[in-house]
Amino acid sequence: MELVGSRFLRRMVRVLVATALREATPGGGAAGFGGGADALLRCLEAGREATAMAAPAAGLCFAGAGYDDE
Repeated sequence: MELVGSRFLRRMVRVLVATALREATPGGGAAGFGGGADALLRCLEAGREATAMAAPAAGLCFAGAGYDDE
């Protein structure tokens, strides 16, 4: 999974990864989100209570940072 953003909060990437994995796992999605193509977005819009606990840092790596010329 590759995430690109203008900024991230503490543990945000780990929460996004864990929630995406949970929603993509058959039968593992949160109640009421149905596991469809937009399940992750609906889950994130519902608030922090609907997201998964942060994934362990093991296996995640920082690929780099880029900055606009502005």
